Amino acid sequence: MDSDDDSNKDGYANARQTIAVTAITHQGEQSWYAEPGANILVAAPSDGDGEGITTTDNEGNGGYRNGDYTDDFGGTSSATPLVSGVIALLLDANENLTYRDIQHILVQSSR
Repeated sequence: MDSDDDSNKDGYANARQTIAVTAITHQGEQSWYAEPGANILVAAPSDGDGEGITTTDNEGNGGYRNGDYTDDFGGTSSATPLVSGVIALLLDANENLTYRDIQHILVQSSR
């Protein structure tokens, strides 16, 4: 990670409608590659400390491994879609929720 990486300097991540997501390890610590910043609203599990996210994969050799799943997926490429899936479930339950409602629910239901 570049020591100058800081999500506070990212205009997109600072937009008020944005839900800035960081990645954490299975021990609840921010992953080494995740940018710090006051604009981070929520963290989601990712890889780190020898553990990864188990997910489906491309079939055969086209994926990470020669199989239909991988158990070492990670990065913000796993943390952000996980939060997006939670948001999709929230909107499926109540399509009238605004972005502010979603942000509030995420903050109030996170630890």
